[in-house]
Amino acid sequence: EYVNRIAQEIRQREGRINMPYSLIGHSGGGQFLVRLAAFVQTDAQRIVAANPGTHTFATLSAEFPYGFGGLPAELQTDDVLQAYLAQPLTIYLGEKDITRDEYLDVKPAADAQGPFRLARGKNAFDTAKKLAAERNWPFHWQLVVAEGVEHDHEKMFNHPACTEALFGPTATH
Repeated sequence: EYVNRIAQEIRQREGRINMPYSLIGHSGGGQFLVRLAAFVQTDAQRIVAANPGTHTFATLSAEFPYGFGGLPAELQTDDVLQAYLAQPLTIYLGEKDITRDEYLDVKPAADAQGPFRLARGKNAFDTAKKLAAERNWPFHWQLVVAEGVEHDHEKMFNHPACTEALFGPTATH
């Protein structure tokens, strides 16, 4: 709700009511955007979650925030999962984000997603893609990997792959 209100306010201040926008966040900011995509419809062109420590998997078998399990019944429906998979979400990962630093969630539920951020992101993407294919649902996620980059926001945002993460594989911005 607040993200939509902020976007609307910026558009009004700029005098461009239909101005396109994308959202991008790294690490904890990426986690926030994954959760946002799971529950909030925006009109962002892309929602880019860069190197989040954990993901909300498109499954009822993992408890929230690692999945949709344990949430109120109205948030555990096929409609909610389908809307999540239809979001313009980019999972943007550093190829070398494979360390278990002091900021990484290492609870058993987090480790069930994978041992480190790169694996967790790939697993979240693969799980979502598989569910969409099984149910014949729209799937608008993309997976982009920044070669040679570890858990570093500056390197992620300055990497050429960031353009693809924000604008798609044929972007020339």
